[in-house]
Amino acid sequence: MVWAYDFVFDTTATGQQLKCLTIVDEFTREGLSIEWFHSRREASVVIETWRQRYNEVRPHRSLQYLTPVEFKQQLRQDLQPAVF
Repeated sequence: MVWAYDFVFDTTATGQQLKCLTIVDEFTREGLSIEWFHSRREASVVIETWRQRYNEVRPHRSLQYLTPVEFKQQLRQDLQPAVF
């Protein structure tokens, strides 16, 4: 999972200074910020499609650039007991 963060500084109407730490994960950046949804149904379909692609198809750096499915298969293969 890739995270990005940024500090946001602002002033309220009363003159109080605000400092906010904004943390954005990969889903928010890729899944929501580039889509404009016309209905809740459309949003749920797009989000579910993104979730499935991210969790099943897309290679992950933290998994040595394997997809989660490939990583799971490799892990099962590596953990199989040796037969003598």
